[in-house]
Amino acid sequence: MKHFLKTGTLMTERCDGNRKELAFREKLAAVKTFISGFNCNEPHYCRGKTKTYYLAAELSINKIWHMYNAQAANNLKVKKAYFRNIQYAF
Repeated sequence: MKHFLKTGTLMTERCDGNRKELAFREKLAAVKTFISGFNCNEPHYCRGKTKTYYLAAELSINKIWHMYNAQAANNLKVKKAYFRNIQYAF
């Protein structure tokens, strides 16, 4: 109330929010740009009905994660669980 009486505006809430999103924003952007560099294949069936594209069959999440960590700087390396949970639409 003291702030409201002085300025006429309410203070912003500081006890809530997603602090991890701000801390990992650079890592998320780096992983997304790395994944977007791969060539995607169209689906074999129902090409006209879906917008989903697929990576090559020989690429697994584990292989892609190892490739990313091999080329990433030390401050941008991520754990496998973090890499697996990134949802990225190609």
